[in-house]
Amino acid sequence: MEIETKTILFDFENFDNWCDTAKGKYGNSGYHSHDLIAIDNKNRVCRCGREFMRARDEKSFPVTVHLLD
Repeated sequence: MEIETKTILFDFENFDNWCDTAKGKYGNSGYHSHDLIAIDNKNRVCRCGREFMRARDEKSFPVTVHLLD
């Protein structure tokens, strides 16, 4: 499936950065979480902790957060 995105709003450099900053970055983005999508550097969607842990384990950070089109 192809997903159309607009702008990269922010990113997470690594798993610890996600743990430490996700709440603030999402909360301060000005968008509802349903309007955003997080994608790791293997082009997989990260929606929950398990998927961010997979990105950590498979060394597929950074994860970028995009505004959906």
